[in-house]
Amino acid sequence: MLKAIGIITVALVLLIGIGYISLDDIQENIAKVQKLTTKEATEKIAVKGTRTNQIQEGQLVLTTAQLQNTIEQTPAFQDFPEEGSIVLSFFDGNGYPIPHQIFTITKEGVEQKKDKEADFIISTGNYWIPEIQQSSDFCKVLKEIKANKDYTLKRNIGIIEAALKYQKLRKYKGCFA
Repeated sequence: MLKAIGIITVALVLLIGIGYISLDDIQENIAKVQKLTTKEATEKIAVKGTRTNQIQEGQLVLTTAQLQNTIEQTPAFQDFPEEGSIVLSFFDGNGYPIPHQIFTITKEGVEQKKDKEADFIISTGNYWIPEIQQSSDFCKVLKEIKANKDYTLKRNIGIIEAALKYQKLRKYKGCFA
């Protein structure tokens, strides 16, 4: 916001010096900037207001049972390591994490929680939730997400350790690689 005001100020000084703008125009422009600034501030507050643990009406929501069902139908997860863990999280259309849409996937199943020590943390847009809900193959959805380069991946485990720990999943390379 300060940068925008600074740029406008420099532009105005240059335009006054050249004679293209009068002092009346400057006052008009300042009023416009103040209104714009107020509007932007209001929008930012409204966006931050949605970053709560409350589910907003019309928001895409994935339940633990839905994710569990999709994973149980996916052959690759039959060979998931006993000590392995992956966190799947979602962000909204503004790129903000959705706190109530964080899942930890282990051999035992799916829990709605964040495990900071998980081997991998995958984050993608919440617009993928309907695909996950309707799919009987989580790998197929992961492939689409990867093909669209629509995710972030954080690895909390060394490459060699991951190769050893997840070696049974090598045959599903298309899903996890």
